[in-house]
Amino acid sequence: VISAFHSAVRGGFMAARMGLQYHAKKNRKRFNDEESYLDELIGSGIAFVGFYIQLRSGFSLPFPLNIVLFPFTLVEWLIRFVLADDTMFNG
Repeated sequence: VISAFHSAVRGGFMAARMGLQYHAKKNRKRFNDEESYLDELIGSGIAFVGFYIQLRSGFSLPFPLNIVLFPFTLVEWLIRFVLADDTMFNG
């Protein structure tokens, strides 16, 4: 749960900052995230929504993504198996 919260906060802030910088570039203006609280406000909202969705879904992938990302899921299972096997017999 702590990792999901941290990822939500980091991702929300990154998305907000990049979105505001993109908007400023398209309108030929300057945006400094050090002088504005707008990126923190938008980033907090994105982080809250992202964390809420993760909690609600039980930290699992929704239907279309679980099929698309299935190869990565297999690699994750393989890594878990290898690490568990290594610690069980050599530790």
